[in-house]
Amino acid sequence: MLWARIRVFGSCGFAMTNFVRFAALTAALVVAGCAGMPKAPPAPQGLRLASWNLEHLAEADGTGCRPRNEADYAKLRAYAAKLNADVIAFQEVENEAAARHVFDAATYDIVISDQPYPPMKETCGKDSAEPIRPQRNGLAIRKGIAFSVNPPVTALDVERKGGRPVRWGIDVTLTGKEKLRLLSVHLKSGCSSGFKADDEDCPLLMEQVPTIKSWIDARESAGESFAILGDFNRRLKGEDVEVWQAWNAGGDLHIAALEGDGGPRAPGCNGGRYKEFIDQIVLSDGAFSRWDKASFGELVYEERGEAMPSDHCPIAVTIRAP
Repeated sequence: MLWARIRVFGSCGFAMTNFVRFAALTAALVVAGCAGMPKAPPAPQGLRLASWNLEHLAEADGTGCRPRNEADYAKLRAYAAKLNADVIAFQEVENEAAARHVFDAATYDIVISDQPYPPMKETCGKDSAEPIRPQRNGLAIRKGIAFSVNPPVTALDVERKGGRPVRWGIDVTLTGKEKLRLLSVHLKSGCSSGFKADDEDCPLLMEQVPTIKSWIDARESAGESFAILGDFNRRLKGEDVEVWQAWNAGGDLHIAALEGDGGPRAPGCNGGRYKEFIDQIVLSDGAFSRWDKASFGELVYEERGEAMPSDHCPIAVTIRAP
């Protein structure tokens, strides 16, 4: 029997390790708050869902491909407070301790991948001897929101033997009145549009496509409303044959950046350098029927270029309660 681990962190300073049988897809762990710790209620306007790539967020000060210090963490925390999301799907975070630089333990529980990483031979750049740190993804969930943890989507790790791992999908179910399944992803980079067979990245991304499709099909068969959030490294659009049409053959999925009030939105991050989003929030029909179509937003940093606290700006939507 195969097993996988996800690390779930509450606010009491200890970790709870969940060992989950792949076969038991309905097995879950409900994480309760700690005795005596106040729980912040969800935002009153609805459930605010966000995605935020934190660009090589490392545990130790001055390490990793984006070395940071307390002033840098404070800036990230200020943007997290401004984002004011109930659930944040985050990417490129070394571990729980790194996530805690941004997400306060009194406000958020952390569910983070426990994906093993071999010693990294790659360095951060030609002139850097600093090894690339693990790039895990997960979710920060506001205290007071009930949730359970599902098996990680380990099949998304499609990297060839000896290469850098590709991130698992992290799967949770909000079990309160919202009743929403969430999948946090960070898909293979380097194939943002089209398909090039001789490219080393596009074939790997295409191996991930049926895994996401299987997850979607399972949710639809179970009648679950869901959202997939994260860094897709892909400019999703209707004419994307290789990825979007493969997932959305039945027309039951929706790209938040394209279908809100006012029509398609273009990124404003870093002065509008990029014309289309690769960070995405994809909604099922059930979630789409409850979302506030005026709520899609991008939190654009005041800073530009290398002064930005991360090379991705967070995006968010609001889902109304049933």
